[in-house]
Amino acid sequence: MTIKINMQGIFGDFYVMTFATLAGGRRTETGVEIEDENFVDVIRIAKEVAEVKEERRKNPKKQEPIMILPMSGNDKKPFEKVLRCLNIPTQSTISEILSKVNVDMAEKCEKVSAMSFIKPDMYEYGRVPGYEEGKNQSRKSEIKIDALYLITSVAGWVLSRLGEASSEGSRVGVHIFPIDVSQSFHNLPVLMEKVDRIPGLYPTTAFLLWLSYQMIKNGALITDAMQIYTMSDAGGMSPATVKEGYRVSLERIVNRLNGKLGNDQNYLERLTSDAMSPKSETRSFSIRVCNLLYEVIMGSKRETDLLYFANRELYSINVTKSDESSKDLKEKNKLEVYRAASKLAYKFAGQ
Repeated sequence: MTIKINMQGIFGDFYVMTFATLAGGRRTETGVEIEDENFVDVIRIAKEVAEVKEERRKNPKKQEPIMILPMSGNDKKPFEKVLRCLNIPTQSTISEILSKVNVDMAEKCEKVSAMSFIKPDMYEYGRVPGYEEGKNQSRKSEIKIDALYLITSVAGWVLSRLGEASSEGSRVGVHIFPIDVSQSFHNLPVLMEKVDRIPGLYPTTAFLLWLSYQMIKNGALITDAMQIYTMSDAGGMSPATVKEGYRVSLERIVNRLNGKLGNDQNYLERLTSDAMSPKSETRSFSIRVCNLLYEVIMGSKRETDLLYFANRELYSINVTKSDESSKDLKEKNKLEVYRAASKLAYKFAGQ
C-alpha cells in the first residue's frame, strides 16, 4: 500500500520532505508517495529520537509531560483537535503521540488550521508560504491541512531539529533539511539524537566547521547538499518565525577534516565553540583561525598560511606572558586556545 501526502506550498513541506527522504519516498506532481511499511519505520525512528530529546529535558522535581515541540496558544487548538480525533490523550508527549500512529488512522479526521511551525509567521526567501500569491501579501491566508500532513510534519520536525542556539540575544531552533527526496540522509536521525548543545551560529564558517565535526564525531556523515534554517519558536501568543535560511554542502569540509585530522579533532571543537561564544576573551582570535581554516579547505589559502598565523600568535603570547600571568585561570585558558590552534595547524599541514 502506498501513502500519498500532498504538498501545500508552505514551510511544512520541508518536514514532509525530510520524512519522505528517510522513508525512501518518491516525488509526484502534487506531493510524495511512501510505502506504508517505510512510513511506519520512520514514525518509529522519529519516536525514538523524540524519546532521547524528552529524556534530556526531564526535570526530576517535576512529573509533568515534556513537550519538545513549542506551540503558541493558537497552535494548541488544532493540534488537540487532531489528537482527539485520533483517540490520543491531549497531554501526551510527542514520543507517545508517535507511538500511537498507524497508517490509516488519520483518514477520518477533518482538516485543521496549520500550526505556526508548519506555516511560520514570516518567510523571506523566495515564495511566501502562508500568503495568497498575487494578492495583498500583508493579508494572511488560512491554510487547512489534514491529519496525515500534520502527523508527518511533527515527525519531520523531530527528525530535522538539530537543537537550539543563541542568536542576537535570543534562542532559536536550528533545522537541517534535504533539498530533494532522492538524497541520502539516512544518518540524519543519528545526528539529531547525538547533538545536544549548539554553541552558536556565527560566524557561519565556525558553525559549518563545528557541524562537520559533529557529523564525523558521531558517525553521521551527510555529504549531500542541505538546507539549514533557524526559527524563532512559537510560545504564548507568538507564532513561530523563520529567521534565516541557506543552502550548503559540507562534503568538502567533512572529507578534508576526516583526511587531515582523523579522530583527533578535539582542537577543532574547542576553537569553533570559542569562535561562536560572544563572551569569550579569545573569540576574535578563534574567529580568525576558523576563517583561515575554512579558506584553506576551500582552496583559497595554503596550509602554511594557517600554520604561520597560529604559530606566530602562540609565540607572541609565550614571549609576553609572565610567571604571574601563567597562574591566572583566564591566561591559562587563553594559552590553551592558542595551543589548540597551533596543534590544529600542524595537523592540517601534515607536520
